[in-house]
Amino acid sequence: SAPAMPAMDVPACPASFTPSANVPTGAGISYSVVSGVLTVSGAVTLTLTDTAYYFSSIVLSSGGRISFPGAPRAVVMLRDSLNAGGGTVANTSGIPTNLAFSSCGTSATPAKWILSSGATPGYYSVYAPNHVVTETGSGDFYGAVVAASYSSSGGGKFHFDQALTRMPSGKLAVEKGTWAQLPGS
Repeated sequence: SAPAMPAMDVPACPASFTPSANVPTGAGISYSVVSGVLTVSGAVTLTLTDTAYYFSSIVLSSGGRISFPGAPRAVVMLRDSLNAGGGTVANTSGIPTNLAFSSCGTSATPAKWILSSGATPGYYSVYAPNHVVTETGSGDFYGAVVAASYSSSGGGKFHFDQALTRMPSGKLAVEKGTWAQLPGS
C-alpha cells in the first residue's frame, strides 16, 4: 500500500476579487465584485480571456457555459465552490496545462466542487485539497485532480496528463504509488 500523503498546503487568497471590468456582462451572466459570486445561467457562453481570476464561487446552471481560450494559460482561484454540474467548463485549446482551478484560503462555507464538461472533453487541472470534487458528464476528462476526495459519474473517462508534472509548482509533487489507473467499464 502507498504511504499516507502529507497534508497539502492551500494557498492564500488574493486580497480582492476579480474586478468587474474583467468579467464580460450580458443576459444570463451575473457577477458581484462584493461577494465574488459569478453565475452563468441558460444557453449562454461566458468567455474569459485574462490569465488570472479570483472568485468566491462559480455557479453554472441551465446549460450555462464558461469558456477559456487556453492561450495564454489561465488560473482561476476559488475560495468557496465551483458548481458546474448544470453547465460546462470548456478549455478550447484542448491543452490541460493551459487552464487551472485552485482553491484558496479557508472558506467559511466550504462546498463540494462539481465539475462538468457536459458531453465534450474537459481539459484542465484542479487543486482543491480542502474540498470534495466530483466530475460529472459523459465527456472524458484530461488533466489532474488534487482533492480531499474525488469521484466521477456520467461515464466519462479520466486521463491523467503527464505534462502537468512538468509545470512549475511549489505545492505539488507526484509520488509513485499515490495514484492508480483503474480499468474502464
